[in-house]
Amino acid sequence: MKTIISLAITIFIFSSLTIAQTTYGGPAPGSVPSGVMVTTDDFDYVPLGAEVLGEPREMPFMFNDVEPLYLESDGPVNQNYIYVEGGTQENGAEIGINFEFHSFESIGYQQLWPPDPAMSVGPDHVIAAVNNRFHIYDRSGNLLKNIDEGAWISQVVSTPVISDPQVIFDHHNGKWVMLWFTRNESILQAPFVICHSDDEDPLGIWYMYAINSELNGSTYAGNWGDYPKIGYDDQALYINSRQFSFGGGYNYNKIRILNSADFYNALGGAVSWTDFWNIRVNGNPYDVITPYYSYDTGGNTAYFVYARESSGSTSFYQLFKITDPITNPVLTSIQVPATTYVRAPSAQQLGGAAVDNFTRITKAPVLRDGLLYTAHAIRNTQYTTYSSLKYFVIDVNSNTLVEEVEQGENGYFFIQPAITVDKDHNIALTYSKSSSTSYIGAYYSTRMSSDPPGLSPSKVMTEGLSAQSNSTRWGDYFSAAVDPVNQNDIWLFCEFAKNGNWSTWLTEIRIQPYTGAHAYS
Repeated sequence: MKTIISLAITIFIFSSLTIAQTTYGGPAPGSVPSGVMVTTDDFDYVPLGAEVLGEPREMPFMFNDVEPLYLESDGPVNQNYIYVEGGTQENGAEIGINFEFHSFESIGYQQLWPPDPAMSVGPDHVIAAVNNRFHIYDRSGNLLKNIDEGAWISQVVSTPVISDPQVIFDHHNGKWVMLWFTRNESILQAPFVICHSDDEDPLGIWYMYAINSELNGSTYAGNWGDYPKIGYDDQALYINSRQFSFGGGYNYNKIRILNSADFYNALGGAVSWTDFWNIRVNGNPYDVITPYYSYDTGGNTAYFVYARESSGSTSFYQLFKITDPITNPVLTSIQVPATTYVRAPSAQQLGGAAVDNFTRITKAPVLRDGLLYTAHAIRNTQYTTYSSLKYFVIDVNSNTLVEEVEQGENGYFFIQPAITVDKDHNIALTYSKSSSTSYIGAYYSTRMSSDPPGLSPSKVMTEGLSAQSNSTRWGDYFSAAVDPVNQNDIWLFCEFAKNGNWSTWLTEIRIQPYTGAHAYS
C-alpha cells in the first residue's frame, strides 16, 4: 500500500527555533459490507440491582510512557495563567453560580474495573454507560432501559473482551452514536462495534456495525485498537485508538474517519472509512490524540489535542488538524507553547491504596466559535505532592493558547476532569477528588463567561462513602454534555467510591440565568 507522508512545519521561539514534523501512514480507504438493524425493544426493562453480573475482571492497563526530548520553556507562556484554590463549597460561589435540576446515583458496581463512565444527552433522553451496561433515562431521570452491552453487541460480534464505551448525541444530524472496543486474541480479531439510532429517540431502531480495528484502511496490520475516543463535527465521526500487536506491545495511534452522511444513510448497508496510522511528531509516536466535539459548522477542518503523559515536564500541547476530511484529508500538527506541566501523581484515598490518575486528555475537547476547550489532570504547581485539574483554551485560527486555569487544593487529588461549554461559553467540569483523609467522591466546578478568571470551588455531586479497595484502577474517564436543544442545561457523569468499589452519579445543572420568570417543580 502506498504511504503518504505529510510534513507540517511549525516555528515558534523559546530560546531557539523548533521544527515539528508530522508523519503518518495513509490516508487509506476501508469498508465493511453490511451491518444489522437492532432495536431496544428486544431488551426487557431490568430493574436496578437485578442485573446478571459477570465474573470479576480488570480491564488491561496498557499505557506506555514514551519520553522523547523536547525543548522546555521557562515559566508561563500565557501571562494570564490562573491558579485557583479548590476547597469544597456546597452552595455555589461568586464564580460559577449554578442551579441543580437533578442529581442521582446511576449505574452501580458491575464486578469490573475500571467502569469508564460515558454519557451524552439528547433532546428528550440521557444515555449513560459503563464497561458492560448502558442506561437510557428520560430527561426527568427516570430509568427506561437497563441493557447488558455484551448482549447488545452480540448481534454483530462474539468476543470475550468488551470495554471503553463511547456515547455521543450528534446534534448536527439528530442521531445517537455508541462505540465499544472489542478483542478476541484467539482468532486475532478486534472490531470496534459502532451503532447509531435511526432518529433522536434512542428507544427503538438502531443500526450496528463491526468495523475492524486491525485494518489500516483495508490492509490487515496485525494490531488492535485500544482505548478508542470518538469525536464529531458537521461532516464526520472521528475515532482515535491506541494500536497494540496481538500478544505484544504498543505500536502507534490511528485515526479513522467516517463520513456522517454516508454512515447514517447506509441503514445497515455498506459503510466505508478513511484511516491514518503510525502518527508521529519528530519521529516520536504520540499516544492518545483526542478528537473533538464541534459546535461550529462549515470549517472543513477537524481538531485533535495531545497532552504528554510523562514523568518529565512538558511546555506544549500538540494541536492536530485534518483538513478537508471527507474528500481530500490531510493530517498536520502544530506545537502550541504552554505553561510547564508535569504528570499527575496517583491519587491517595482514605483507607485504601492510591489509584491511577492520567495527564493524557481522557475526554473530548469542545470547539465553540473557534475556541477549543480542553481539560486534563496535572501535578499541582503549588503543592507538588498532589494533583490539580487544568483547563486550557486554544484559538484554532491563530494556533495560540489564550487561557490556562489550574484548580488545586493543598492535600487533595483532582482526578481526570471532563469539560463542556454551553452556547454562552459558560464552563463546567466534572472530576473525582480525594485525599489521604477522605474517600473518592464525585465533584464539579463551573465558571460563567462573565465571571472573573478562574473556577468555582469544588461542588459536591456526592461524597465518597468508602475506600476503593478492590483495584487501583479509577476512571478511566468521565463525561460532561450540553442539552442540544437549549444548549445551556448541562449533564455531568462521574464516579465515586461506595461499599469498597465504585459507583456512578449523574447531575444536571444550569449556569446561564433564565431570561424572565421560569417555573421549576
